[in-house]
Amino acid sequence: DGDGDGDGDGDDPATTRARLHVGQTVEIILKADQATGATTRGTIREFLTNSATHPRGIKVRLRDGGIGRVARVVDDDDAVDDERRRLHRASSSSAAAAPATRCEVADARSMPTVPTGAAVVVLDKGTVDALHGDDDKLATLRECVRMANRPDGVGVVASISFPAADRLRLLERVARETRVGLRVRVVGDGDPARGRRAVFVAVLGKRVERVETPRCELSETVLARIRRSGSVVEDEPAGEEDALTLFDDSDGDGDDG
Repeated sequence: DGDGDGDGDGDDPATTRARLHVGQTVEIILKADQATGATTRGTIREFLTNSATHPRGIKVRLRDGGIGRVARVVDDDDAVDDERRRLHRASSSSAAAAPATRCEVADARSMPTVPTGAAVVVLDKGTVDALHGDDDKLATLRECVRMANRPDGVGVVASISFPAADRLRLLERVARETRVGLRVRVVGDGDPARGRRAVFVAVLGKRVERVETPRCELSETVLARIRRSGSVVEDEPAGEEDALTLFDDSDGDGDDG
């Protein structure tokens, strides 16, 4: 079964190395199948024949490790069909193994059809922002925590929102009431006080405070400002001079006399 120089048919790609390439789909005859001539289909990983041609086919190793001589080159259409069938089998197998997906339509403030602790991750992406009034927002955040309140403690709620001092206050209140940890990160292209865009990314969960995260200067700056002044953009608390009035004293007519 030597692989030295040999006479091959230059018109037959199976016997001519120059007409084959790595990544090509071929059918080979494994050594164990030489008596029957049964073929195995696969993709060429490397060539094992040194000569330019071989009358019984160029010997190759397939990506799955199979070794044999090329009996036939699979044309592109057949190769595409093979790949489609393989992907279909893989997706069907994954779908069969995965739990069924269920869609629920419910009031975000109360979702009794979802059991407590049923979720590993609950995502709020703008839902709370769309609600009016603290009561509805608090009810929704509490319900999110309930659904992620797993006995093993790995459930988390991820809430993405506009940066607002009131949102931080609500998140901290829910964390206290439900006895879970809270991490808040300010993510954006700069400080909102300088007109830059940013969002709050908050994570609530029993174990979140055990997770070490790198320091973030933007988050530290904005959160410290909120706790100091009650504002995302103002460094000092609002004073009486900041109150809105219908008329400014300077607009008066002065002395009536």
